[in-house]
Amino acid sequence: MKCFLISISIFLIAPVLKAQRLYLNIGAGIMNYGGDLQDKEFTLNQAQTAYSLGLGYKLSEHFLVNFNYVNGIVTASDQKSNAGNAKRNLNFTTNINEVSLTMEAQWREI
Repeated sequence: MKCFLISISIFLIAPVLKAQRLYLNIGAGIMNYGGDLQDKEFTLNQAQTAYSLGLGYKLSEHFLVNFNYVNGIVTASDQKSNAGNAKRNLNFTTNINEVSLTMEAQWREI
């Protein structure tokens, strides 16, 4: 119930914030390891969910400042790979927390 109320609050507040030159960014995706613990260069068989949340502020007609936070997990294991490395028995799990501050320049209105 608490999660539902937070979700509804975000959707109700977001249009108001945009009118005040403040933007709310919400995202979801996947994180994946690419290396010798995977049998292919690009595969999604050990991918994990990632989430992002951020705020943007429009400084002027052409410049926007963004503050973002991304959270996810990267994991891989020889046991889950088809590369024939099961005897090696290597595996890892890493929590990823990323914070960024960026500036965007928009030379033309889209």
